[in-house]
Amino acid sequence: RSHDGSASPALARVERREADGPSLKDAVYAWLRRTPINASSPDSDVDAAVVEHFIDEFLANMAEGRDAWLESRIATQALTDEDRGRLDARYEREIGLARSYLRADEFDDPKQATDARRIRAAILFIESNRDLPLLSWPGEIIDGLIAAEQALLIFRQRHARMVERVIGRRVGTGGSDGVDYLDRTALTYRVFKEVWAARTLLMEPGRAPHVENEDYYGLRSS
Repeated sequence: RSHDGSASPALARVERREADGPSLKDAVYAWLRRTPINASSPDSDVDAAVVEHFIDEFLANMAEGRDAWLESRIATQALTDEDRGRLDARYEREIGLARSYLRADEFDDPKQATDARRIRAAILFIESNRDLPLLSWPGEIIDGLIAAEQALLIFRQRHARMVERVIGRRVGTGGSDGVDYLDRTALTYRVFKEVWAARTLLMEPGRAPHVENEDYYGLRSS
């Protein structure tokens, strides 16, 4: 917007672009939503149960891995009871956040929650099983999305430093916080938030849930 709060030509251009959908983000999430999870597609009558089972198994394996890591730390380091309690609380909180995220608890609308659960489960399913032929290319696409957005983040950070070098931290020409606004954008804004969030939940090879109907994801010849 302009400095007086009125609509600017730039705002009009952005609004026209938004109206000319779908956006790349929408297209990517629609594609991820269609990902077969354990050979189940969104139009299957049992899909909700399949996705829920995958999420439950993923969370159980995640908790098991955290417990094993904690026991290893206790066995190899001189941890006090206070240290152990602090680590226990930290990882319990981490598992709780993962559970809430994968079950899409933040959505009140049932359809939004179902779609979000499926997209989030699909990302983890792809990333955990990239050695399967049918999932290797989707994994490469996810890598490409992360690389593209990382390049954009680097540009934003460099742009913020350039602005700081030229005008310092004064108020921006449009009335924004100037450099502080640019820094917040670079540090917190993500286009593909679901893809980035999945990075926090990925487990080491061997701990991911077993793939059911693994032949479905193999190479086939007619």
